[in-house]
Amino acid sequence: MILKLSLIGATIWGFIFWGETPTYLTWIGLGLVVTAIALCLYSPSKKAFDKKSITLKWIIFVSMAFIGNAACTIIQRTHQMDFEGAHGNMLMAFSMVFSLIIFLIVYLVSDRRDTRPIVKQSWYFPAIAGVCNVLLNLFVILLASTTLPPSLIYPVISVGGIMITSLFSVVLLKEKLYSWQWWGVGVGAAAIVVLSV
Repeated sequence: MILKLSLIGATIWGFIFWGETPTYLTWIGLGLVVTAIALCLYSPSKKAFDKKSITLKWIIFVSMAFIGNAACTIIQRTHQMDFEGAHGNMLMAFSMVFSLIIFLIVYLVSDRRDTRPIVKQSWYFPAIAGVCNVLLNLFVILLASTTLPPSLIYPVISVGGIMITSLFSVVLLKEKLYSWQWWGVGVGAAAIVVLSV
């Protein structure tokens, strides 16, 4: 949820530093996005909100994820605006390659005793997830380099990811969503409509 909300941070940054003027519909749409994300990701399990799991280390890592994800989006968009797209999407491409190298190094130095049997049994899940992640990131890069306003792009990506994941889990994985998660998907669709007006 924090990573999805970090894109809302990029939208707020656009209002403050990129000279975008938010309308009342924009604020309503952003409120609907936050509501949709919260509804889709809410868990009735008390373990999900265990006070012992929220430690200083957790807060630091969550803050790093929020700031890092928002910063990548903000830097890419600012770069596109300042250089009129002269360097294309090289910044995001380098970021993706850098992340891949870091994760590969972490994997190579970690304890891999159980990795081989796990990879043999379920290699296709991480492969599909990786391909979908790359495609989504490329989609974000392409949207960020368009003339569409960030107040539309980033909330739509944020809530769209949750909606697609929910529908994917219902259709392909045969998961059952709670009623409030379906409400979240509906509120997300409403948010996209409001932000597109």
